[in-house]
Amino acid sequence: MVEGTILKEAQSSPTFSIMVDEIADITSKIHLAVCVKYLSNEYGTCKTAFLADVELADGTADVITNNIVKILEDKNL
Repeated sequence: MVEGTILKEAQSSPTFSIMVDEIADITSKIHLAVCVKYLSNEYGTCKTAFLADVELADGTADVITNNIVKILEDKNL
């Protein structure tokens, strides 16, 4: 429910940006954390929300880029 509300607001926003961080956990698995920042039409305020955390096969630019694109496509952003 919360994710649906956040996505609906972000999709209807006139503008949005993403914040991405590639991190390694204590087991050396590489993760990609993605957040979205958007302008709320209802309140006229800037909101930031968590979008996804995915495990990556490796930390190359191609893998990171492909995962970012897939997340945005899956979320219709």
